[in-house]
Order: sequence, then structure tokens, then C-alpha cells
Amino acid sequence: MGVSIPLTLRPPTPRNEHPLTVGLLLVDRPGTISAAPSGPDDEAIARMLGPARVAASAAGADQSGLFIDLDLDPAELGAVTAPRRYLLDCAAADLAQALDLQTPAPLVLFVEPDATHGLADLAALVVAAGQSVGLVAGRSNEEIADFFAVLTHSMVGFVLRAADAEDVVRLLAATVASMRGDDVRAALAQPNLRGLLGLGDEAAATVREILLGIEVADPVGVAAELLARGLGAGL
Repeated sequence: MGVSIPLTLRPPTPRNEHPLTVGLLLVDRPGTISAAPSGPDDEAIARMLGPARVAASAAGADQSGLFIDLDLDPAELGAVTAPRRYLLDCAAADLAQALDLQTPAPLVLFVEPDATHGLADLAALVVAAGQSVGLVAGRSNEEIADFFAVLTHSMVGFVLRAADAEDVVRLLAATVASMRGDDVRAALAQPNLRGLLGLGDEAAATVREILLGIEVADPVGVAAELLARGLGAGL
């Protein structure tokens, strides 16, 4: 049983230098939003956008700071600067083969559960191998709570694949609840937005050490929705 991590809450303030959502949303390419935003909302949205996610076949040799979709055999990568993480989807039956891959940077494995391997079971195998885990939103609250019971104190980190801002808020709340030793199922059922807004910079940074990034189809649109809920407003 892991020990809960103290995450200090404080009253929401617009003066957080690095609030919870800073740099979390992965983008399809660099420059998704202007480097010189025209207004305060654009600036806040831009600060929520994080590293680019690029296919290995299109990334080139300089992969530093990127999340790379592993669409090539690792032997074909050649000499590259190590990215932050490689991303790979696989079936439960192929997990052992995926864990044997040799890559210049750690993997994030999105493993599809099957009839004999649940989400938490698969996460435990990935964590034991020292790799990071992918979590696809849409699983039941029970599955997600069991996933966090395996993951949160492992320090290997995870990447969230979310459909929309609502998914993001729910999973942010679940991540914080798990790290604090609170009820993850309750956090998923009724996310404590005020609690997320009340995280200080140090606590938010601790969460981002576990939550490595968030994949969404429309990162700029999701960032705008998060901003409308107050997340990122202190930027």
C-alpha cells in the first residue's frame, strides 16, 4: 500500500505562476497557437499547450522534448535525440513483446484490456517493467480507481487520452484524490473543481510529475473550455 502524498490546498488565487493545467495538453505539431497571443485568454490557452506529439516516421532525428508515436520498428529509428516518451498502443496479448522493445526513451503503453487481463492488471505489468502507462478515459469508475491504486505511487507516470474537457476535469480530480489518499471513485463521480483551483504551485507540479500529458483531439478548444471553468486562469 503506497503512502499518500501531501498536496496542500489553498484558497483559489489568480496569482499562481504554474497552475495545474500548465503545459499538460499535447499538440499535434509545434506552433498550434501563435507564439505571441493577442489577449489574456489566448495567453492562458497557449500556456496550457504542452509538447508536440509526432509520429516517429515524420519526426526526424531531433526528437528532444517531443512525445513520439512509435509507428516504426525501433531498429529503424536510427540515431535520434531521445524524446520525452514514445507512445504505443497494443493489445493485452502483445504486451510482453511491447515490453521487450528497446527504445532511446521510455515507452507509454496504452494496453487494451481483454477477457483475462483487466486495466489495473495490465498497468501493474507495465509499471513493474519500469515503463509508463496510458489511460483512455471512458472506463468505469471502478476500473479507473483500481488503475490509480497501482499507478499513483509508482512514479513511472501516465498519459491520459481524453475525449473532452469534462474527461480532463474528472481525471485531474481522480489523480489528485489518489495522490492525497482520498476516495478516487467519489472524485470521478463528483469532481472537486474548487479543490483543483486551490492547488498551490508546488502541489500542481507534483501532480504533473505523475500526469505526463493529456491527449485530446482539439487541444486549443479543450484549453478554452478548461479556462472557462477557471483552470489556468492564474496564468
